[in-house]
Amino acid sequence: MKTISIIASPRKEGNCITAAKQITKNTDNTTYFVDDMDISPCQACDKCGPGLDCAIKDDFLKIYDEIAEADALIFASPIYFGETSAQAKIFMDRFYSIVRNPDKKLDSKKTIFITAYAGPQGAFTDYTVAKSKTFESIGCKVEACIDMGNSNPLAKADGSDELAKKLDEITL
Repeated sequence: MKTISIIASPRKEGNCITAAKQITKNTDNTTYFVDDMDISPCQACDKCGPGLDCAIKDDFLKIYDEIAEADALIFASPIYFGETSAQAKIFMDRFYSIVRNPDKKLDSKKTIFITAYAGPQGAFTDYTVAKSKTFESIGCKVEACIDMGNSNPLAKADGSDELAKKLDEITL
């Protein structure tokens, strides 16, 4: 199975990538850090539409094509001050061009949406589920929303961590 992981965290070894690695460990996965890519914010220029791609020619278009070809998408973002990261916002705002071009919709693309935060476990569960709807707007089928509170590093390699077990149960 071919998977694409989009990590919207500036931390290269943080909770987002740790969770994504656990979910994709038995897949052919390619990981992208939004922070390392040249992705500009949507300009709402309305140059996209039926049959027309986004007018901004940057890494988003390349990564979108790879997502379209993959079997599953994993998207992970930290929550800072009650919101997904700025990197996540820039990436998801570019979905505007996909919504406006029905040919670009991701027909039931299996998607896992992950958030990580320092607050108590469950503090952002409703937010995580609500934010995952953004992916449904572009045709994805969100199969799991994982919210990781308490800055859970998934450090217990012996499988004794409840969250690690939950991630292992996700089938791609």
